[in-house]
Amino acid sequence: MSVFTDGVIAMIGDLRSYESSILDVAHTEGIDLTAKLALAQEEVAVELEALLPRRRAGVWSGINGRPKLDNVVVTRPLKQWLIFHTLAIVYRDAYNSQLNDRYLGKRKEYSELAKWAARMLSEIGVGVVSTPIPKASEPIMSTTPGNGVAGRYYVRVAWRNAVGEEGAPGEVCVADTSDGTLLTVAPTDPPPAASGWSVYAGTSPDDITLQSVEAIGLGQQWTAPATGLVQGRKPGDGQEAETYLMVDQTLQRG
Repeated sequence: MSVFTDGVIAMIGDLRSYESSILDVAHTEGIDLTAKLALAQEEVAVELEALLPRRRAGVWSGINGRPKLDNVVVTRPLKQWLIFHTLAIVYRDAYNSQLNDRYLGKRKEYSELAKWAARMLSEIGVGVVSTPIPKASEPIMSTTPGNGVAGRYYVRVAWRNAVGEEGAPGEVCVADTSDGTLLTVAPTDPPPAASGWSVYAGTSPDDITLQSVEAIGLGQQWTAPATGLVQGRKPGDGQEAETYLMVDQTLQRG
């Protein structure tokens, strides 16, 4: 799971999974779905920020002081809340533009689904981590002389904390090498919680696997072996929730 502050949580494809006609509606009514996703995420963030300080005392001592948004991990009900709230916003705008009863029905439907997802999040609890690790930014990729052959590499990196937890991997980056060189990768902008990092690489975007079983130290770069890449595990989605904070007040946003 990624942490809430890693960036965009839901994509247009997530909206289409629930509403196959959403692209047609957005095109017809001139609605920017990317902007609505961002707006919905901001509104959910505001409500979460207001909610988190109201956790029950003594539930969890893993955080000094009250938890923040970067302690929150994106669980399934949280993502569903965001998706349904976005769809409700889209159909609200579509209805206000055309006063079409079909849009009004969709707005009500997704508003109720957003409230349902918010209730599920309230009942299950808000997933949190005590030492959040942000999503990694784009690394620096270069080459060094060596016994390598020309090729194209697809790379992702992720930060690790002192207890071995790994944050969400960064976006896929591409680098080309020539004969007589080896690929090198170095991460950028280490967060305070990072004690090391992982590198995932492959020769196709669908076959990127872990190359560093042990965490690579901060300030160190990784060099692709002349013998070729290894087949490790696939990249994960980030940290799992350490615990779930139960809240005293049911989430209201729909």
